[in-house]
Formats: sequence, C-alpha cells, structure tokens
Amino acid sequence: MAASLSTVAIARRALAGPAVALGLRGSGALLNIATFTLAARVMAPDEFGRLAMWFSALSFLAVAAVNGQDTFIARSWGEYCGRGDPATAIAAWRSGWRMTLVGAAVAAAALLGLGGSLTGLPDGTLRAAAAFLFMQTALHYSSGSSRVIAGFLVSESNREATWRVILILALGACALAGGVTAAGFFWLAAAGMAPAILLQLIAVRRALPAASSNRAVAEERGLWRARAGAMWASAVIEAAGQHADVMLIGFVASPVVAGDYFVAARIANIFLMLVSGLGAYVAAHGANLYFSGRVAELQNMFRAVVAAAVALAAPAYLMILLFGDAILSLFGERFAAIYPTLVVLASAAFVVAMCGLAPGVLLLTGLEAVYSRIVAAATAARIALSAMLAIAFGATGAACGWAFVAAPVAVALVVLCRRRRGVDPSVYCLISPPGPLAGEMRESSLSRASAN
Repeated sequence: MAASLSTVAIARRALAGPAVALGLRGSGALLNIATFTLAARVMAPDEFGRLAMWFSALSFLAVAAVNGQDTFIARSWGEYCGRGDPATAIAAWRSGWRMTLVGAAVAAAALLGLGGSLTGLPDGTLRAAAAFLFMQTALHYSSGSSRVIAGFLVSESNREATWRVILILALGACALAGGVTAAGFFWLAAAGMAPAILLQLIAVRRALPAASSNRAVAEERGLWRARAGAMWASAVIEAAGQHADVMLIGFVASPVVAGDYFVAARIANIFLMLVSGLGAYVAAHGANLYFSGRVAELQNMFRAVVAAAVALAAPAYLMILLFGDAILSLFGERFAAIYPTLVVLASAAFVVAMCGLAPGVLLLTGLEAVYSRIVAAATAARIALSAMLAIAFGATGAACGWAFVAAPVAVALVVLCRRRRGVDPSVYCLISPPGPLAGEMRESSLSRASAN
C-alpha cells in the first residue's frame, strides 16, 4: 500500500511541472487570440492585414536579432552547472545579454534606416515598429535565460501573460476612445514587454548561484560563438518558415488574404504553443539531465510531458473540427469562410504537437548543426510549395503547402532523436519507449555533444 501511494505521489510530481507549463502556454495562446480578435474587430480589413504582415516580419527579425542566445544559454547553463562550474555559466549569461542588446540595437537601427520609402510605413509607425522589434528581441533572451536560471514559472508567466494582458487592456481603452492603428498596437506591445523583462531580471538576479571561481573564460568564447551561430541559423530558418507564409501571401495575393491566413494560423498555433510551453519546462532541466548522463530520467520527463500534451491537444483539436467556423466568427463574420484553411493548419499542427520536442532535443544535446541543415531544406521546400499553391488556391493552398512539409519533417526528427540520442519526445514513447543507450554509446554521444 505504501509503495502504491509512493508511486502515485511520484507520478503527480512528474505531471505537475508539465501541467503548469501547459497552463501558462495555453493561457498565452488564448491571450494571443484575444489580442488579435480585438484588433481585427476594430481595424479595417486592409489595416489589419498590414498589421498581420508587419507583426510577422518583426517577429522574424526579432528571432534573427537575438543571435541564437536564447537557445545557447539553455544549453550552456545546464552544461556548466551540471559540471559544477557556475562561474562560467554566469559568464555565458552575461555574454548572451551583450550579444542580444547589440543585435536588438542593430536591427532596430537598420529598420529605421530603411525609412518609409522602402518599408511603405509612415514615420510614426516605423518608429513604433523599431521599438517593438528591440523589446521583443530582449524578451526572447530574457525569457530563455530566466527559464533555466529562475524557472519556467517566472519565464513563461511574463513571456506569455504579463505583456499581453497590458496590451489587451490598452487596446480596449483605445478602441473605446476611437480606434486602433498599427503604430498604436506596436507602441503598446513594446511598453507591455518592459515590465515583463524587468520582472524576469529581478528573479534571475536573485537566483544566480554563488560562484567563487574567477577563472578566465576567454578560451570558451570561440566555442560559444560557434554554438550560438549554429543555433542562430536554425532559429532563423525555423522563424522564416513560421512567419514567411503571412508575408508571402500578402505579396502574391493581398493584405486582406494575408490577414485571413494570419487569423487561421493564430488559432492553429495553439498546438505549437502548447508544445513550446512543454519545451520551456524541459529546457529548464533537459540539458542538465542529458549532460550528466541521466538519460533515463530525461525519457521519463518526456513521458509525463507527452501525456499532458495529449490530454490537452486532443480535445482542442476536436473542438476546432466541430466549432471552427464559430471560433473564426469571433474575429468577424467574414472570417468564417476560411474554415477549410483552419482545418488544414490545425491538422498539421496537431501532428507536429504529437511529435513533441524533437527540435529542442537536437538543439540542447549537441546536434544543432544537423538540425539546422534539416530545417533549412524543409523551410525552403515549404516556402516554395506554399508560394505555388497560394497563387493558385489562396490561403487554403498556402496552408496545404505548410502541412505537406511540416508534418513529415516532424516525424523524421523524432526518428533522429531515437537513433542518435536514445530518447523519444513524441507520443510514440507512451507506446514503445526507446531502449536505453548502452554505456559506451552514451559516453561517446556525450563526448561528441560536448565537442560540438
């Protein structure tokens, strides 16, 4: 009896972390939908379409401007602390902040330097977009670093909720006062990110470990640049695949069609946000477990994570199939017509979600270069296919282009995780968990990962 109660307690503790992570990321997804629901209802179709296009473009630029530091710190912090070297871990964190702020400033200045004649934006909107770009870049790194240092609760509550709640309240006040423009949206979003970053920084400063060692880390900087470079390439290519569709549709079709696709993608994105929320939980512990040789514990974590994902994603997918047109109507009656686009995107996103955290496993365990090559080829194929299908079939064609590439690639990444790292982050691990890596294989794997 005591053993049974102990097993139940362990299971509850294992599920508690993923459940909280899913709750936070799910709340962020709902707040994200609420934000654009409000914007779509108070803005003209053309204006909303342009907002969707520039929001996607700036989100892509922010991923590029962070220079891969948000992923780099997740791996480096776990690796150095796992080796008992907190001083180098802190040095890596500070180096990441310097690289991030430089990247954010350069990106914002470059955007301003393009001017209204090249961007097509009024000066006021351009300045607001630059401020949004700078703050979003900083939030990426602040969230990535606070996740592994202060915990995913601090990271994700501020990344997902704090700034969006501020933005929604401010947008509501502006709507009551007379209307919302793209410039107002970007200024309010940038202002909402400032307290989110501040709260994360305060929590990180309190959580930094004592570090008595003052050894020089100059020899580490070349390794840091190489790692971050590979992670940057993967993140940029991945972001291009995520955000290029909206920009592409706006170019080959119209801003109105781009806005329609953007709405469908925001709803379907709830599955990807759930997975990234679980990734936030795993990133806080995964690299440490892997590099300290506790692969079995890492796999157990994945089982708990996947169980939580299935419990939430399956009902959400069924709800979209049954009530998708009604959900779309919340944005405005005209959006109900894009139900087929939503079904295609949601189906592919559900498959990707069930494949779990394969990209995170590859990035955090030393296979970032392999992953960047795979995602580069997949993104090029997806963009080309989406462009061709969008010209012929509009938003639904672009959605099919995304789905036909994204789902098979997600499955392939799971296979790679099982074969190269001995872990399975997908729903398949609940049915057939991978066998443990043999001692020599595991040691060889860890050595190669540390060398990369």
